[in-house]
Amino acid sequence: MASPVIGDIAILHHVRIWLELFTGNTEEAERRLTHLRNRALHTEDPSDPSRAATAVSLTTAAALTGDRTDIPLAVTLAEAAVASPFLAPVYASAAWNARALAAYVMHDVEIAQRLRRDTGLFVPGAGEGTFLADASLGLLALVVGQSREAIQELRASRERTRHRVAAHCWTTYELGRVLSEGGSAGERDEGTSLLHEALALAQKHGLPPVESRVRECLKRLEPAAVSDRAAGLTEREVEILRLLAAGKTDKEIAYTLHITAKTASNHVGNILRKVGAGNRTEAARFATRHRLAE
Repeated sequence: MASPVIGDIAILHHVRIWLELFTGNTEEAERRLTHLRNRALHTEDPSDPSRAATAVSLTTAAALTGDRTDIPLAVTLAEAAVASPFLAPVYASAAWNARALAAYVMHDVEIAQRLRRDTGLFVPGAGEGTFLADASLGLLALVVGQSREAIQELRASRERTRHRVAAHCWTTYELGRVLSEGGSAGERDEGTSLLHEALALAQKHGLPPVESRVRECLKRLEPAAVSDRAAGLTEREVEILRLLAAGKTDKEIAYTLHITAKTASNHVGNILRKVGAGNRTEAARFATRHRLAE
């Protein structure tokens, strides 16, 4: 059975990786990740905490960098750690949080729903080294589309992390993003204010990954200078975007405009590319912000 010393070393590696990632030193973070990854892959001791520490490190890296390459490995390690009856509870909790962060990064609704039904390993007020452990319930609520619950959980998490700068900064960003993109008029104003607060924190404390995310979000919220020709959309594309924003499927758009479903689908693809949207929901938000929705 692994000794407590091994656990301490694994956690220290994770905390150092976490600090390197948050401050933008990805090269050093990757060097340390490689060390943890190799140990986790070669251990046969079910009580070895390096599995949990590595899972947390890999999902943290994915959340901050956007690189999802190691998510399958992180999930495998986290599930093995959680399933071990010999692992200390603190490491089992860390593994659960790693699985939650993986579900968030991959927007895995099925896994998020399962984790929401099994929150026995969730520990509020977790330490700085576990990154977004404190916000896990809010992030899972976002994945399954429960925005009101997510807002409530993220507000609580934001209060709990006030003395942990990086986690507080990221949680402030997440809460600001949710409020500014989908709340009421008052909540949108609050969300924008929170985003500027997160930006100021990121700049003050040298957190480039968070600063980059906040700037991207604020840029998406900027109003269009010329709304009826936003992003170079043609008249037909504006017409289709209005229908898309109204919740119409490609088939329904095709029926309404007397075109084929394939043509409608092609138009939607062009619209997503032009407005920089990753999906139909983001395109609908673009239409609302640019006053193109009916």
